[in-house]
Amino acid sequence: MSLRTTRALFGALDAGCNLAPWWRSGQLDRLLDEDHATLVGRAVEWLRRHGWHVDLEVTFAVYSERGSIDLLATRRSDRSVLVVEVKTRLMSVEELLRTLDRKVRLASQIVHEREGWRPAVVGRLVVLADDSTNRRRVARSAALAAAFPMRSWALNEWLDHPEGAPAGLAFLSPSHGTAGRRRAVARQRVRRLKSRSQVAAQAVVIAPAGAHQSPRG
Repeated sequence: MSLRTTRALFGALDAGCNLAPWWRSGQLDRLLDEDHATLVGRAVEWLRRHGWHVDLEVTFAVYSERGSIDLLATRRSDRSVLVVEVKTRLMSVEELLRTLDRKVRLASQIVHEREGWRPAVVGRLVVLADDSTNRRRVARSAALAAAFPMRSWALNEWLDHPEGAPAGLAFLSPSHGTAGRRRAVARQRVRRLKSRSQVAAQAVVIAPAGAHQSPRG
């Protein structure tokens, strides 16, 4: 089916779908995983510099709701919690908002079950890889601007002195010194398929010396 037909079918069902590319024996998946892990590490460093305790990939099972939180940052002294979603590439704004809303709603109970105290403040933060594509998509999305108004210096101020429940968005470089730059994949030569006439012209029949070769029709 064409992509247009697929979209029409899912649209009629009021549903969505994700396209998962597969490239060069999984090299794309490995690159994305590595970039995500690096970006998570940068986010952890940033939060810890501001005095936050950070847990990675916090799984939860609250009644029938299950899932995991990329980063769960807590400051017990301030009774503050920050639910952090880390994305190397911003794909679906609707899905991001929906999943983050659910995690924020459950965060208080998750922290209470894990650490035995209830937060007074639960904030939300989206960390994106700092590249032109992500910045362009954020700039075009009114929904993101409304959902995550806090940026830049205001986020740093809040991290030092948490007051109220923030909703912020931050761009971080996946690697030190490079903003959104992806490692290059080694070039692989792709040979053009030969036509049948080229293959036939290069075919050589080698017979033992002195043997009689009968012509083939």
